[in-house]
Amino acid sequence: MALALAAGVGIAGVALGVSMAVPAYQRWASQPRKPSSSSWGGGSAAKKNYPGLFDAQMTRKEAALILGVRQSASRDEISTRWKKLMALNHPDNGGSTFIASKVNEARDFLLSGKQDPF
Repeated sequence: MALALAAGVGIAGVALGVSMAVPAYQRWASQPRKPSSSSWGGGSAAKKNYPGLFDAQMTRKEAALILGVRQSASRDEISTRWKKLMALNHPDNGGSTFIASKVNEARDFLLSGKQDPF
């Protein structure tokens, strides 16, 4: 008797949960979709995809765009973004060697403090 009562209460609980979850899912599914974040890491500075077509020589602006940070970003911000991007784009994880080299070049350029070549 107790087992039947427990089973009935369990089934009623599941039914109640499903009856609440289905309308919530339908409301969520009907909402407009936000564009997905870019493969460059999705940070606030990288909401727009980097257009590519790299310059012949790295500039501070290009390096900041690649890493998705401000040109005046701190060493910690640069390192954090570099780690995230390398985790996503490392060749050992199926990423592009070219992209990884550009991410490394951007980090090195920003951390070196070099000025733009003229």
